[in-house]
Amino acid sequence: MKTTNKKPAKIVSSKQIIGFIWSYFKRFPAPVLAAYFFVTVSFIADLMNPFIMSNIVNAIQSDQIPADQRFQQAIFWVIMIGVQGIIFHVTYRIANLINCYTDSKVQSLVAAEAFERVQKFSTDWHNNSFAGSTVTKIKRGMRAAHVFYDIVCYDLFTAFGVVIGLVVVTTLKNLLLGAIFATFTLVYVTTSVSLALLYVAPQRRKANVDDNRVGATLADAISCNATVKSFGGEMREFEYFKNIVDNWRITARTAWIRSNKVAILQNVLIMFLKFSLFGGAIWLWNQGQLSVADFVFVLSSYLVFTGYFRPIGDRIRDLQEAMSDIEDLVVFQNTPLDIKDSLNAKDLKIAKGKIDIKNVAFHYPFNKKNIYQNFSIAIKPGEKVALVGHSGSGKSTLIRLIQRLYNIQKGSIIIDGQDIANVTQASLRKNIALVPQDPILFHRTLKENIAYAKPNATIKEIDRAAKLAHAYEFIKMFPQKYNTLVGERGVKLSGGERQRVAIARAILADSPILILDEATSSLDSQSEALIQEALKNLMKNRTSIIIAHRLSTIKSVDRILVFEKGKIVEQGNHKTLVHKHRGVYKELYEMQVGGFLGEDDEPKTPVKEEPKVSDRQLSLMDMPLVDSGNENLGIGV
Repeated sequence: MKTTNKKPAKIVSSKQIIGFIWSYFKRFPAPVLAAYFFVTVSFIADLMNPFIMSNIVNAIQSDQIPADQRFQQAIFWVIMIGVQGIIFHVTYRIANLINCYTDSKVQSLVAAEAFERVQKFSTDWHNNSFAGSTVTKIKRGMRAAHVFYDIVCYDLFTAFGVVIGLVVVTTLKNLLLGAIFATFTLVYVTTSVSLALLYVAPQRRKANVDDNRVGATLADAISCNATVKSFGGEMREFEYFKNIVDNWRITARTAWIRSNKVAILQNVLIMFLKFSLFGGAIWLWNQGQLSVADFVFVLSSYLVFTGYFRPIGDRIRDLQEAMSDIEDLVVFQNTPLDIKDSLNAKDLKIAKGKIDIKNVAFHYPFNKKNIYQNFSIAIKPGEKVALVGHSGSGKSTLIRLIQRLYNIQKGSIIIDGQDIANVTQASLRKNIALVPQDPILFHRTLKENIAYAKPNATIKEIDRAAKLAHAYEFIKMFPQKYNTLVGERGVKLSGGERQRVAIARAILADSPILILDEATSSLDSQSEALIQEALKNLMKNRTSIIIAHRLSTIKSVDRILVFEKGKIVEQGNHKTLVHKHRGVYKELYEMQVGGFLGEDDEPKTPVKEEPKVSDRQLSLMDMPLVDSGNENLGIGV
C-alpha cells in the first residue's frame, strides 16, 4: 500500500507567524521587557572579556607602565574578571527565571486558545478532519511557541547584540578587522536565513504533513481497535501504519539532511572567519599596526563571538522549524467560523418552547443540492412530535438546523419569537437536551458524564437523574459506583448503559426542549420498558422532538411527521397514519409488524410478507459517507 505525498503549499507568511507569537508575549510587557533588560546586561558583561584580557596582557608586558604598578594593575583586572563573571551569570539567570514564568504562560495560552478555536469550528469542519491530526498540530504548536521565544529572546537577540558590539569596538581598534567581522556577519546571516527559508523550510513543511498523518492514523486505528479485532485486521493495520511512518521517515530524514548540509556550510564560513581574522591580525602585528595586547583583544573577541554565533546557524534552523510548526495554529486562527454569533447576539430565553420553521432552504456545504426548499413547520409548546421516514429524507438535518450546527441559506427558525440566528449558540444549545442514538461519553467518571449537563449538580441531583433513567441499577454494581471511569468514548459500558447515562444527563439538564434520537435503540426489551416510562416523565411539559426508526416507540406522541426527500408528506397521530391507504408511514410500520402490532393497531389491509429490516438498518443516521480524499469525511442528509 503506497501513499503519495504532494508538496504542501506555503499556507501563511513568516510575518503572520511572527505576529501570531508576538501577540501572546506582548500580553506580558513587564516580564518580557525585564527579561530583555537582564539579557542585555548579561551580554554587555560578556563583551567586557576582550577588554579585560587585553588589559591583563598590557599590564604584564607593557613598557609604558612602571614595573611596581604592573602587578597591581594585573591583580585589578583579574578581580574584574570575577566581577564580570558574577554580573553575567546573575543577570542571565534572572532573565531565565523571568522567562520560565512568561514562557509557561504563553505555552498554556497558545494551547488553550487553539483548543477553544477548534471547538468553535463547525460540525462540518470536524467531520472533515482527523482528531488525531488536530491534537498533533496543537501540541506541536505549543512546543514551538517555547522554542520560538527561547531563540528570539536569548540566542538571536544576544548574538546580534554581541556581534554589533564587537564590530563597533573592533572597528575602533582597527578598521580592517572591523570590516572582516562586519562582512562575515552579513554573509553568514544572509546565507543562513536564505537557506533556512528556501531550502529547509519546504521539506520541513512536508515532514509536518506526514507527522500529522502519523498522529491521525494512530488515533483512528486505536479508537477503532474493536473493529480491527473483529475482522482480524491487526497485521493489516500494522502494514498500513508502517507505510505512513515510512513516508514520514523519508520526508523527515530529508529535512534533517538538509539541515546538516546547511550546518556544514555555516561551519565552513566560521572557519573562513577564523583564518581571515587571525591572518589579518598577524599581518597587522607584523606591520607594527597591532600590539600584543591588541592581538589578545582580537583573539578574545573571536572566542566571545563564536561562543554566541557558532550555534546561531542551528538556532536559525530551529527557529524556521518552530515557525513551520506554528503554521497550523495560524491557519486555525485565520480560518473563519462557519457558525458564529451575530454581533448583537443575546441569550435565548424560553418561556413556552414554541418552534416555528419558516420557508427554510438548506443544503450542506459539500453538496449544493437543496435538502429543504421553502420548508415550513410549526411545533406547539409542549408538543411531542416524532420524525419518521427513510434514510436520507431529512429528519436528522432538521435536528441539526434547530441546534444551529449549520446555517440555513434562506428562511428562519424561531423559538418563542426569537430567531436562533440572533441568539448565542451556547444559550441555544443549553436550552435543548439531546439524547443521541449512539451516545459518546468522556473518558471520565460516571458522575462527571451525567453532570456534564449541569456541572454544579449535587450528588443528590445526579443520583435522582440516574434512578429516573434506570442507570442506577448498573452503576451500583461497580465498586467505585459514580467514580467509575467509563473508558474512552464510554467503551467500558454497553450500548444500553451508555444510552441510560445519556438519558440521565438529559434529565439533569432539565431543558425546555428535548430531542430524542432513537433514544432506546440500544436497549433490550426489559430495559426499554423502564426507559419508556422515564422518557414519558422527561417529556412532560417539554417540547419534544423524537427521531424514530422503531415505530412502536412513538404510538403515544401528539403528532408524527413523515419525511420524504426533504418534505413532510404525511402528518397525524399513530392510529390515523397506520390506517391510511398506501401511506408511507403505514408501509414503514408494516415492515416492522412482526411482534409489534396490537389488536387496536391491526391495519385493515392484509400485511404483505416482506423481509424484516433490522433496527440497525432502520436507525442509520441521515449521513451518507462522502469520500472526498485525504482526511475528509462528509456528512449527508
